[in-house]
Amino acid sequence: MQPRVIVLFLSAAVIFSLVQWRLSRERDGPAPNKAATDIRQLAPRFELYDQHSQLVKFERYLGRTRLLVLFIADAKADEHPLVQQLAKAHAAIDKAGVQVIVVGTATPFAIREAEKRHGEPFPFPILTDINQLTPEPSPTHRHWGLASDDLPEIRQGLFLIDRDGTVAWTDNTPQPAHNPKLAIEFITSGDLPK
Repeated sequence: MQPRVIVLFLSAAVIFSLVQWRLSRERDGPAPNKAATDIRQLAPRFELYDQHSQLVKFERYLGRTRLLVLFIADAKADEHPLVQQLAKAHAAIDKAGVQVIVVGTATPFAIREAEKRHGEPFPFPILTDINQLTPEPSPTHRHWGLASDDLPEIRQGLFLIDRDGTVAWTDNTPQPAHNPKLAIEFITSGDLPK
C-alpha cells in the first residue's frame, strides 16, 4: 500500500472517531447551565471590597479565565452550603481553569470572622455588596437581578461567565444556574465545555 493511502485511511478513522464522540456528547444533553438557545451578553461590571478591605474590580478577571460568581444573601459565609462546597472543591475548580468569586452582604470584618470559624482563609475572594456612595441596598445583587423593590428578600444565584466576559441572559438580567450544586459538580468533574 502506498503511504498516501495509509494516511488517507488513518485520517478517515480519526474523523469518524471525532464525529462519534461529538454525537455521543450531544446525546448526553447540554451542560447544566448552558442551553443551545442561550442569549449571552457581557456580564455587569462592579467594584466591591473583599474580606481584606481591598477594592476589587470585577473587570480585572474578565477575559483572563472563566468565572464562577456566587451571590449569597444574608447567610454567613462559613455556614453557606454552596460556599462550603466551593471551598472543598477549590483545587478541582482551579484545575478546570475557573476562578471563583463570592458576593455577599456581610462586611469585610464579618467575613474575616467567618474565616476564623472556618479554620482557614477562604481560597477565593468574598466581596461585600455594600456601596457607601448610594443608599440603594445590595446594588450588585440588584444589577444581577437578585434583588429589587419588588422582591421581598435578596436571592442567591450562581453564574458561569465565559472567558469572553459573557453570561447567559434572560429578560433584562443575567440568568443564574438552575441547579447551582449540580453546576459546581459539573465544573469539578473537568467536563466543562471548551
